[in-house]
Amino acid sequence: MLVNKRVIADSGFWMALYDPKDQYHLEAYTLPVDLDSASLLIPWPSLYETLNTYFVKDPRRVTAFRLVLGKSNVHLVDDLPYRDDAYASVTSGRSARPLSLVDQIIRLILADSAWRVGAIVTFNKVDFIDVCRRRAIEIVPT
Repeated sequence: MLVNKRVIADSGFWMALYDPKDQYHLEAYTLPVDLDSASLLIPWPSLYETLNTYFVKDPRRVTAFRLVLGKSNVHLVDDLPYRDDAYASVTSGRSARPLSLVDQIIRLILADSAWRVGAIVTFNKVDFIDVCRRRAIEIVPT
């Protein structure tokens, strides 16, 4: 159970958790993430990606997500310190593989030792595995 770690939750986790039609819904629902006690880090770009038109069409999803976001253990991470580098990485072709701007922001946060991230919850392991290995950050699910 991810309790005493700082955990970044990727957008895909939130979408899967609240959408019963999502291919990862059951897995998201049963992951060892305690939304009440883990220190959850949610980068602002993940909010933009999660709260898309499809997601907000169902008020139950929005309400459930809003309740999580309002908890004292949830921290919204400002992306301003990472924007320029992430944008440059996406548009310059420096990356070994194409990644979204949101994923680049998350990668930079994971690489930033100031955040002391212990785990990332994502269904896109391959997008983060290199930075997680370097920083000994757990990927959930494994």
